[in-house]
Amino acid sequence: MAGDTRLMKILYLIAAAEIGGTEKMVIAVAKGLQARGHDPVVVTLSGGGMFPAAVRSAGIRCTILDIKRRPGSLVSLLSVMRNERPDVLHTFLFIANILGRCAGRMAGVPVLFSSQRSTDRWRKWYHWLLDGATAPLADCVVSNSVAGRDVLIRRGIFPDGKIEVVPNGVPVAGYPAAGARSAWGIGEEDPVIGATGNLRTAKGHEILIRALPEITKEFPLLKCVLVGEGPLHRELECLAGRLGVENHLVFTGFQPEPVRLTAFFDVFLQPSLWEGMPVGLLEAMALKRACIATPVGDVPEMIVTGENGILVPPGDVRALARETIALLKDAARRRALGERAFETVRDRYSEECMIERYETLYRRFVYRR
Repeated sequence: MAGDTRLMKILYLIAAAEIGGTEKMVIAVAKGLQARGHDPVVVTLSGGGMFPAAVRSAGIRCTILDIKRRPGSLVSLLSVMRNERPDVLHTFLFIANILGRCAGRMAGVPVLFSSQRSTDRWRKWYHWLLDGATAPLADCVVSNSVAGRDVLIRRGIFPDGKIEVVPNGVPVAGYPAAGARSAWGIGEEDPVIGATGNLRTAKGHEILIRALPEITKEFPLLKCVLVGEGPLHRELECLAGRLGVENHLVFTGFQPEPVRLTAFFDVFLQPSLWEGMPVGLLEAMALKRACIATPVGDVPEMIVTGENGILVPPGDVRALARETIALLKDAARRRALGERAFETVRDRYSEECMIERYETLYRRFVYRR
């Protein structure tokens, strides 16, 4: 297979309408493979939202099958697969994994990949049962983290030899310029901390808000920017009100380019309770931000505490507050951590490296066929 330059059609099936870390990676890989001459197409199982528009803006063909409103569109999924005749079907997120395995085999797709994007602590017993029942239909599952792979092995869903780990990757250059602080009511001299990610339990935003009273005692002008949207938005606003820190919080909602806000953070926070490999953290590291995170998922693979970032125990409000205050008081240390964080991304987690790994993996399985 050395020197193989054959071109492939890859169909990406994803149960998403909005944009989070997984959706960013799908767009990046599809765009990168298209630039190498391959033919990617994206099919989403959710209607509306920003994701299909972002896919099309990247120059990738996208088909929307809204299975919640039109369950009959599952029949259309078989038609799409048969018409497209992909060499590879790659599914992302739980619903797409289950439906894609069944539909892919029925449609006669030669090679079928599934994905594991987190450690999935949210799953109930029946989710694992469905995963295990359909797992034999997949040729391979790709996990973006060692932690995600290990969960599947412990659960007996997939044997080790059927799982490949391909870490997330982000650009190391070419990010858009930082947005204007004033647009969010933030002064040029105000200390700024923040996090990016969907407002869901896994991301630990509640822990961050509970740390704010102690942090703002030291920095009365501090602003904390939460970039993203999700089902906990109202609950988090109420918590901030009860703690008396609502004037320090900025909820930006969904942002098509969250890095424009991350770029002016003094400290980036990732207080997750569980993770796979967080894209927002990688982007912050690529932007040379000083980062504080929790050692969940593959974050300990990304950050060595004291060298290129700081790790605190998940759920530990006091530790998060203490380390944030210490970093805000030490600009030289923030710069040093940021520089080493950038070097980590450049050397191990670049977008180009991720695309190369996916291309090699797809070719290996297509070649076997």
